[in-house]
Amino acid sequence: MKQYTIAARLLACILPLATIVMHGCSKVDAHADYIESQPFLSKTAQMAGTYNMLQYDYRTKYLTGDTAMLVGKLFPEDPETYIQVGDAKAVIIDRKKVFIHSANERSGVGDSLDAVRFVITKEMGTGTDILLMVRAKSRSIYGAPLTINALYQGGKKTDPDLVAELMATWLPENVEDYKPQNIGFTNNSSVTDEGEIWFDNPFGVFKVGAQVTPVIKKGQVITDQNNSVFSVDYIISSVISTDGKTLTFSSLVNEAVPGADSLYISRLCQLDIAANSFKTLNRTETYKGIGTYEEAPGPFSGPAANLKIAAVCLQTDVKGNIWFTNAYMPRYPDLFGSYNTIETFYAKIVKGDFLEQGGVFVVSKLTPDGNVQGVMCYRNRSIDLFTPYTISLPVLKSTAGPNFTLSRDGQWIYGSLEPAGGFDFDLNQYSVAEKDFTARIRNNQPNFTFVSYDDNPATKLPSNNSFSFMSTDYPYWRKFLVMPNGDMLIGRQTSIYSYDFKNMTAYCFAGIENENRDIPIQATGKASLVNFDVIQKLCLIGVDRNGSVYYSIGGVTGGAYKADFDNGVKFYKLVSKKK
Repeated sequence: MKQYTIAARLLACILPLATIVMHGCSKVDAHADYIESQPFLSKTAQMAGTYNMLQYDYRTKYLTGDTAMLVGKLFPEDPETYIQVGDAKAVIIDRKKVFIHSANERSGVGDSLDAVRFVITKEMGTGTDILLMVRAKSRSIYGAPLTINALYQGGKKTDPDLVAELMATWLPENVEDYKPQNIGFTNNSSVTDEGEIWFDNPFGVFKVGAQVTPVIKKGQVITDQNNSVFSVDYIISSVISTDGKTLTFSSLVNEAVPGADSLYISRLCQLDIAANSFKTLNRTETYKGIGTYEEAPGPFSGPAANLKIAAVCLQTDVKGNIWFTNAYMPRYPDLFGSYNTIETFYAKIVKGDFLEQGGVFVVSKLTPDGNVQGVMCYRNRSIDLFTPYTISLPVLKSTAGPNFTLSRDGQWIYGSLEPAGGFDFDLNQYSVAEKDFTARIRNNQPNFTFVSYDDNPATKLPSNNSFSFMSTDYPYWRKFLVMPNGDMLIGRQTSIYSYDFKNMTAYCFAGIENENRDIPIQATGKASLVNFDVIQKLCLIGVDRNGSVYYSIGGVTGGAYKADFDNGVKFYKLVSKKK
């Protein structure tokens, strides 16, 4: 009997303890479940070959177009999960499980992390301190802020690993059609973020790949979004969007409308590359003969469809705005005589030749919503009679033509100014934000301090040497190039130099630093030994998202300059081979 009493007492003691232990285990399990159900971001993780990676580290610096990755407990399969980067939600392009243990000690199921990938887009914004947030399981978790740049900023010094590579050579089959009027092969050139070159001349718009292929041809019949039908007479200008999806071009066109023989009809259009569909943004008629009345210039701002536009010098910025010079020529009685009639004016536009008189040269911005804003204007410096219009915009007086150089962020415009009595063109800097000219860089004046990165005495130009900005003749044919870091590339004799206008310093970007002509030089290979033949043939085209610079040789024309009608135009890129 005592044995049963003792057993009963032991059982009475053990049962409450077991209940407590079981209750405690239940709480532990519930807490573990809670922990495992919470999202988190990993700063680092072992990837075990997932996405061909051994280790993942959280990244904070990106270029637009980069593919970003996040690793952690992210629950991407949950439809309520999303990733916010700056001003936009990320679109997950793929996801994978990263298994981190052979098995969970409680469940026996393999533990894992989520790896998701998405593309950094311009809609997310650019700059520093850009938010990254993952929203999952009703919780918001934050990663370290991101820095997103539209383009690679560069190192502001000579890159010893820079190499010049030939991309393509093009001599048009109808080259004889170019020769009589000395028409250039590359009136306007542009490049996408991925490094695709597009260019135009009066006979069409072309894309550079392994071969040069026409995209739009002279004589091509086009039907636009309004079912309006017209044929391309001559291409005036073009630019490809930075993402390569949209081509904007202006052209003189032929239409079956009453009085067409007495009119110049110009159109500003866009081509959706993927859909192969055309959209007219502006259609403008200009009377060919001598005007019998004075036509007031303007307006220069408003919906594009409502303005008078002849768009030359088309360019774009990273925000998708289209910039151009509006060279529309109003009717004005007996103004120009035989020297600069409307016919000769438009003939120069067609050729891509030097424009200085007659038109209303207003540098303008076309925003994606279809509105145009007049920003500043050119005016002939020496003979105001040829441009007698009064325009209420900041004015740059020059005979250097209405071309301009735009920074890729759309914040700065550079135009050339010819001092009275000289042919050395100064460079004026215009701030879009301040709506005023903020700097003037004197030509052929030793205002810059040169910084050398060359150790070879035969090719070195000493540091702290006084160095000048040098514009190689009319900049209408010699576009300068603003780099993403704000420096400007300009060719001098055989080399390309980078100028920092803020600190007034310069260095050799490519070519022989001291332009020593006794050194054997070449067209491709190590950039420090390349002859860029700046005086006659170089045209800087643009820079891609990775900082590679694109240029052509032998394509420009105008005045005494002629395209290379024998060998054609060659397209190159300067790319860093730094490992």
